[in-house]
This record gives sequence, structure tokens and C-alpha cells, in this order.
Amino acid sequence: MLLPLLVLGGCGGSVPGPYEPEVAGVVVSTEWVELNVVSRYVLEDGTFVDARILDKAETTIVYQAGQTIGDLLLAGSTTDGRWLAFLAPANGSLPSDCYAVHGYATDEGDWIQTDIGLRLRKAPDFDPGLLPAVPGGYTPTSHPGLRYDAVGQTLCVNGDGLVTVRDWGTFRAN
Repeated sequence: MLLPLLVLGGCGGSVPGPYEPEVAGVVVSTEWVELNVVSRYVLEDGTFVDARILDKAETTIVYQAGQTIGDLLLAGSTTDGRWLAFLAPANGSLPSDCYAVHGYATDEGDWIQTDIGLRLRKAPDFDPGLLPAVPGGYTPTSHPGLRYDAVGQTLCVNGDGLVTVRDWGTFRAN
């Protein structure tokens, strides 16, 4: 009886972050501001994010799955310093404005906490991608505490950094 409590207690503290985006935008260019010290990411709206990406004590790369240019940059800060996440455009039948986060997550009401540490706000029309257990029967709804843990699932994040869709289908490699 004691073993399961120890296992569950150990899992709760393993999610890093939370990393809540303060900035979201599609990267159109990058440049070095200080040679090999500060990288600047210029976004579609003309704003930019500077980060010391080679200094792991100052900047944490939370997630990187694309080529940077054309990716959705999410950025913010914690007491430990600046953090960045680069989300690549999703492929396949997902919406055209979908930037993909692959992995497990937990519903927190208006937010979704990913197991990689990103804490993302849901879009007003968020689609949790839940299917009824029996066709024509009870249809599950999203609720705080619900685990999104389908193998190969994708969370679609729009250009504003909001989660719009949870796709539990086939993993769509970028």
C-alpha cells in the first residue's frame, strides 16, 4: 500500500515549469545581436525577442521541433530566467494555423498543462477531440484534471499561443 503512494508522490513534482507564454508570434528572421551571445528572433508583427540561447543558466529551451523560421515562438520568464519554445507548423489534416506540441497534458479548466512544462491557455472554441465511448451514447467533456494522454496526440496552438484543438490521431511528423 505504501509503494503506490511513493510512486504517485514522485510523479507530481516531475513536470517542469510552468512556462506560461508572455509572447507568441511566428518567427520571420533571426540574427545575432551580440556575436555568439544574444540571438534575436523577429516576429511577423515586427516585434522581437532577444535571448542568450547559449547560456543555459539564463535561457531554457523548453521545446524545439522545427526549423525556427516559420515556427511559432512562445517566450516568457520565470524566476529562473527566460524561456523559449519553438512550435513547428503541423502537417496533415490539422488546421492551417496549427503549430504542434506533441505529448501528454492535463486539463486545468481554462489552461492545459503539458508534461513538458508549457502551460497554455485554451482558445474559447477549444476542441478537446473527445469521442463517445459508445456511438450515440454519453459524450465525455473536458474538465479540470482530465488527462490528455493518447499515444501520438498533438495539441494545436494558434498564432496567439492558444490551444485550439487536441488531435489524438496519428502522430504527424514535421
